[in-house]
Amino acid sequence: MYFRSKKASLAKGLIAGSLAGLAASWVMGRFQVLLANALGTDPHEGEEEDATVKTAEKISSAVAHHELSGEEKKKAGPLLHYAYGTGIGALYGGLAAKRQAAASGFGAAYGTAIWALGDEVAVPVFGLGKKPAETPFSQHLEALAAHLVYGIALEGGRRLILKAL
Repeated sequence: MYFRSKKASLAKGLIAGSLAGLAASWVMGRFQVLLANALGTDPHEGEEEDATVKTAEKISSAVAHHELSGEEKKKAGPLLHYAYGTGIGALYGGLAAKRQAAASGFGAAYGTAIWALGDEVAVPVFGLGKKPAETPFSQHLEALAAHLVYGIALEGGRRLILKAL
């Protein structure tokens, strides 16, 4: 009985996290647009394409040996953004189901970790964007704010979905 309830808890956590991650990805995107409009900035200023489009191009080239057209890039970038947000949301849901500390700061700690590991480490290491030192400090702050919003929306959504499950 105890074993089944732990497995059920993990499964519910993964489901809740993935659904909340999808929703939080949308919230994060809307926040980025609102913040950019309020500040009169462009979060991708000075870049040809954002990291999600570059990642989609690399995947398409490696897997399908296909160069993405401009129209395909417009679809692939957001699709990859939502897939990534859903995936890291599922990871968060599983972690939070096993370790309550994973939900520290109502998801803000996780959002910060995703920003640090994703934007500040993985993106430059994989050649998907500029090195942190080459990026204006204001862009770092805007990206951090967006990831904090993601983390908080993720935790709020996870809690609501868990109640429904």
